[in-house]
Amino acid sequence: MAEPAGHIREAAGEVPIKSAEAWVTLPAKPAAKDTDPSLGLALAMRQVGVPAPPADFGNIINELAFGVTIKGSVPAGPLAPAVAAWRDAGGTIEVDSLHLQWGGLGVTANGTLALDQGLQPIAAFSGGIEGFGAILNALVAADQMTPEQAALVQIALTALARPGPDGKPQITAPFTIQNGKIYLGPARLGTAPRIVWE
Repeated sequence: MAEPAGHIREAAGEVPIKSAEAWVTLPAKPAAKDTDPSLGLALAMRQVGVPAPPADFGNIINELAFGVTIKGSVPAGPLAPAVAAWRDAGGTIEVDSLHLQWGGLGVTANGTLALDQGLQPIAAFSGGIEGFGAILNALVAADQMTPEQAALVQIALTALARPGPDGKPQITAPFTIQNGKIYLGPARLGTAPRIVWE
């Protein structure tokens, strides 16, 4: 359903959004096994305000859209035990599509998310990324990476880049999260934020 321009409330205030559309899909029957969908969700937003953007990023996300399918049944009960039971039964989140356009950064991807024994994300995605230099600059500004490390990663990523559909350099290396670390191809980008389940 389409929504007019509005705001999303967050702890620090409100986030302006020029337009948004959302879809929710519920299967006809509850998921019986881990490959069965239990919920589908898609969201497309345009001109999303960012109150405190990272370095080298503007305060407006041009486009953010994704579609996900939760597979496997999530049992009722307290959140952490329910999520653990879902994981133990083989539950995953399939990211059917992801599209982000934020200034010079462009991302298109799809892949799978799951949880490890500590209920932290593990992920494997494939797709393309343009403007990866902005990511490195942001990581340096956030003290997640030294300038020297960023320079080495920039060299590695540049070697992997190929012209995309619009002629800009694009990386098509896999994006993964494992053991709490984020990787783009062989290059380690930093530490994944921890999820606190309450």
